[in-house]
Amino acid sequence: MALAAQVVEAMTTQGFFYVINHGYTSEETNKMFAIGNLTFDGVPDEEKKLYMGDPVQTGSYEGYKPLQFWVIDQFAC
Repeated sequence: MALAAQVVEAMTTQGFFYVINHGYTSEETNKMFAIGNLTFDGVPDEEKKLYMGDPVQTGSYEGYKPLQFWVIDQFAC
């Protein structure tokens, strides 16, 4: 139960969490990151713009944001 609360806290305040000591090798972990990164590197910029998020205007962090986009100081954390 405590672990679940930590995951919820991480997802609601930071937006992500990272699991360690899971038993995967560095090679396996790198492969998983490479697969996940295809959604960013393997999609043309024109298509990414279709799913662009604008947290300043909408108040939501949902959607694609380009590198170094974040403007977090306008939101209470």
